This record gives sequence, structure tokens and C-alpha cells, in this order.
Amino acid sequence: IARWDKSSNPLQCMAHSLNPKYYGKKWLAQGIGRTPPHMDPELSKNRLAYLNRIFIDVHQNRGAQEEFVRFSTGIEEDICATVDKDDYLLK
Repeated sequence: IARWDKSSNPLQCMAHSLNPKYYGKKWLAQGIGRTPPHMDPELSKNRLAYLNRIFIDVHQNRGAQEEFVRFSTGIEEDICATVDKDDYLLK
């Protein structure tokens, strides 16, 4: 993220975190040090800042965070979605 410098902000980190490309096994294997966004400390900090800014209500905030966890970890994900993540670069 250091390469983003001034353009690094919570909204961009959230967008990066929601891009399925960065969770695919093929993309992760293509570079040394690549990690999924939910495992990057700086992205996580800025993503939480974004969610806290958008969802002021505690229950809505918790729900949004839980939904992100399901997305990023693949919990309750069907096999087609997993294939789509891995084939994202081919589209």
C-alpha cells in the first residue's frame, strides 16, 4: 500500500478489499508477498475506518463487517463463486 501514498484512503482500501481478483489462488501465486486484502494490516485498518464512517449504527456496522468476513473468507460461498475468483484474470 505504500506505493499509493496520498491516494491511499479508506474508500480505495474498501474497493480493493472487495475486488475478487485479489482473492484468487492464481493471482496470489503470481507474485512474492501477495496476500489477500483481508490479511493485509493497512488495508484492514482503512477498511474498518470506512465501515465505521458509513455505518454509524452499531448493529448495521457489525452486520457489514460480518458480511465482509463471509465474502473474504468464502464462508457460505458456492463453488461457482470460487471458480469466478480464480478465473477473474482470464475474463
